[in-house]
Amino acid sequence: MFLSEAALVNFSLPLLIEEFENGNANVNYIMEPKGLFGIPDIVIYNGKVVSIEYKLKNWKQAIKQAYRYQSFSCETYVVLDMDHVKSAKKNIDIFKKFNIGLGAVDNEKIEFFYKPSEREPFNEIMSKKVLELFM
Repeated sequence: MFLSEAALVNFSLPLLIEEFENGNANVNYIMEPKGLFGIPDIVIYNGKVVSIEYKLKNWKQAIKQAYRYQSFSCETYVVLDMDHVKSAKKNIDIFKKFNIGLGAVDNEKIEFFYKPSEREPFNEIMSKKVLELFM
């Protein structure tokens, strides 16, 4: 469906922001922040830090990256092109085991198949560092 990861991100960003508003119209985000443990595609701050890793189809690589983002995030997600989410959905237990959310985007909506539990980030120093990016 999407020809590039950039097209996937650009199309879904308004949908993603709406999803994470949580009654808080003051949602901020940073695209590809540097200097963290990896480079998430999007980091959202809506009172908590949420990291998103987009891939067209390679969910196995995305889950590795998303796991690293737990060092500074309360929640992490992998978001795929809806045309390529079937394999990831078949392996939803891996997402649950590592507490990583799974979502997918088509040309109309973003749909989440698993939403992780909110947790404290693994690394307090990295957590403070990402919060400083929003100050």
